[in-house]
Amino acid sequence: MVTDQPAPPSEMSPTSDIAPPPDFGSSQPYASAAKPARKWLGRFGGLIVFAIFAGVWAYLLLVQLLVWHFRSEVPLPFGLGAFAMAALFLYQLCYRLTPADGIRPRVLLLVFFFGGLAAYTLSRLIEPLLEVALGGTGEKVPLAFAWLATPTEELCKIAVVIVIARWIAIKSARNGLFIGAAVGFGFAAFENIEKGFVTFINADGGYPLSALQYVPVKALFAHVASTLAFNTALRSVLTPFAHPIWTALIAAAIFATYRGNRLRITPIVVIVFVSVSVVHALWDFLPQIFNLVFLPTSNTAGLLSYLVYVVLGTAGAIVWNVVRRRANRAAAAAIEPESLIVPG
Repeated sequence: MVTDQPAPPSEMSPTSDIAPPPDFGSSQPYASAAKPARKWLGRFGGLIVFAIFAGVWAYLLLVQLLVWHFRSEVPLPFGLGAFAMAALFLYQLCYRLTPADGIRPRVLLLVFFFGGLAAYTLSRLIEPLLEVALGGTGEKVPLAFAWLATPTEELCKIAVVIVIARWIAIKSARNGLFIGAAVGFGFAAFENIEKGFVTFINADGGYPLSALQYVPVKALFAHVASTLAFNTALRSVLTPFAHPIWTALIAAAIFATYRGNRLRITPIVVIVFVSVSVVHALWDFLPQIFNLVFLPTSNTAGLLSYLVYVVLGTAGAIVWNVVRRRANRAAAAAIEPESLIVPG
């Protein structure tokens, strides 16, 4: 009778003890014939997290403030609205981490909050000093400062990224995308809170002193809650296409140049930084230029502003996707076969 016997060692494939390489396009660290167990809230769990944030935000802002006029509840909607989109993408980033990256999800969350807060605080400490040094006043902003503000913000974020990199064991372009995006989302979240408070203070319960006055449906701004809802929603939609992509691209370029713990500033790093700073400046100031050329209430200024966001945001997303694919291939190729031996 023939029975299944294990093959002798001499007949076994020399690679039978070697696990397949990590799939860097998947949340699972190693390929498996069996269906992987459900992880957290699933592949699209970020949408669930976003829905929770957005639902509570809409209730507090539109019901308690608009209907019941509870103005004391305003700070919480600012925070929830500012962090809703970031929460969605942070979930997806953490879900995509693999053991081969050497970064735990909780580390990425800490980088998001404390790294983003540090970068935002640093920029708000430096920018007023720079404005005063260039001759600015409360009523007048120097043109030189307008163009130097964007590279200053990028420098602040990258300075925080470089400090964080000291505690990241694997310095690859892929990990640079993770760390840079986390810092960028944190920076954008705190900036969104600031912009929300400015809108609320300027509105003072009536018609807002906002750059968004060109929206033709003036009834939308009949109440401060409507203004806050529109501004918060707009900034939330734009957030993923701005600071997170910009910081991630620079961080990926920097991480790719590391040799051990030694930081190197190569020409490609300089080129990426300058390119991102220019895009950041166009993002910030082209809409303001349109408002000067056209009346702030003109539909033309508004449409051109949205067109700028769409074009620059789409271009940034395409470049990020190209860099992501290359970083994934480089990370997979960097794994030595010996490191894939299954123990035991």
